[in-house]
Amino acid sequence: DASDPDAGEIDVGPRLDSGCVQAAPPAEPQLLELTMPGRPRTHHAAVRLQDGRVLLAGGFSDGLRFDPDVELFDPETDRFSVGPDRPAGFAFAVGTRLSDGRAFVLSTQEQPSLLYEPDTGWTTTASTPEAFAGALFPLPDGRVLTVGLDNSSDVYLYDPNADAWSVFATLSQPRSGTNAVDLR
Repeated sequence: DASDPDAGEIDVGPRLDSGCVQAAPPAEPQLLELTMPGRPRTHHAAVRLQDGRVLLAGGFSDGLRFDPDVELFDPETDRFSVGPDRPAGFAFAVGTRLSDGRAFVLSTQEQPSLLYEPDTGWTTTASTPEAFAGALFPLPDGRVLTVGLDNSSDVYLYDPNADAWSVFATLSQPRSGTNAVDLR
């Protein structure tokens, strides 16, 4: 009983002191050591698949060469494995998981967008309408909103069912290298 002076000290959490609450000491950050992928890569897409694995595609390795490899990381086994070859190699890739579980990966203008289905592999889709340097945002209806196509003021939608891009909105100022956040 906390009201019994003979019961000894009981930890009741943060204490009030002159109108201030003493916070608990911060927890020490924990680093997780992972196995290294088959090759170093930068500017690649990383998409968490529905089964928990992470798809790594695109980017650069070995200096400024496009990385032709696709890797899958399995957090349950802490292992990387070689993934299925993709039909196009590119750098500065970004990706997101669609509502149907497929991964959508794109890069620069004149390169096709790609869809990855874990059971069947890659499908080439329509090329991006402008050079891309921004964020992908998956919508609940399966389409993907893109913000920040290279110095563009256009915001595009990609519809994987129609394999088509369309202008969704026009921003007051061009953007590049942007990000998007779900406010729901």
